[in-house]
Amino acid sequence: MILEPSSFTSTIDLHMHSAASDGSYTAEELIAMAVEAGIKTLAIADHDSVSGVRQAMPLARQHGLELLSAVELTAIYDGILVDIIGYLLDVDAPWFVEFLDEIYEKRMSRSEAMVRKLIQAGYPLTWDQVMHKSREGFVCGVHILHALYDNGYIKDEREIVSSLRDYFSREGPGYIPNNMEFRSAIEIIRMIHDLGGVAVLAHPGRYQRPINLRELVTKLGLDGLEVYYSSHTPDQTQSFEKAAADLDIISTGGSDFHGIYSKGEIRLGELMMPSNTVLQLSKCWVKRSKSKGF
Repeated sequence: MILEPSSFTSTIDLHMHSAASDGSYTAEELIAMAVEAGIKTLAIADHDSVSGVRQAMPLARQHGLELLSAVELTAIYDGILVDIIGYLLDVDAPWFVEFLDEIYEKRMSRSEAMVRKLIQAGYPLTWDQVMHKSREGFVCGVHILHALYDNGYIKDEREIVSSLRDYFSREGPGYIPNNMEFRSAIEIIRMIHDLGGVAVLAHPGRYQRPINLRELVTKLGLDGLEVYYSSHTPDQTQSFEKAAADLDIISTGGSDFHGIYSKGEIRLGELMMPSNTVLQLSKCWVKRSKSKGF
């Protein structure tokens, strides 16, 4: 059933990124911006990191915001990479912290190699400059290009994200093969469930080919779909609404805000989604927790 517009709200955003991964703002800055934008419930879903979540928790309480624990993990499904967000999960489980630490080391090692290759090619860059741009998280492509921007090599700040492919694709001067050993989708979903969380497929409209949602749900245990998303067209949103309803899974939503590293013009407090989104997510979490004996 498609909800009436009156039941929608812009006070919920369950997908944003902090400087703990590839967002340009710290957790503290994100909380302040969320307050300014009128957001009441949010989730910082950083890639492979929960540092931003930990930092934001006391700040959210101070401002009277509801902050959901979350993390965005990459998985392999049907030969392509997909992103799965875990919500309401235990971010302090020792084995999970160790898992994220291993990813951090691999990311940093690859980024150092990318910087070295650019320096060897004559680009005005130092590792210290790049580390400074990452602020508090792991280094990735946007931080490297931000350092080049600061050095006057990239002329417009808006070119930082749009230039990623030019610099780091297979033909780019900073290309280093990605040797990350990504887990399968079923492993990532099970991991999220083992942490007491709810597994949601992020931005289904962005993948290079349609995803077999029925298989993800019935065979792999996916709990939900990110229906409401900044770059989804109205037709895509309606299609994903119907798919989630047909499969009896939850519909979530988020802006995927990365600050100045956002893909496209994304501002907090503008994305609309059903006002009962968090309630449905919470009900799914309770059901999942009971099944796991939490």
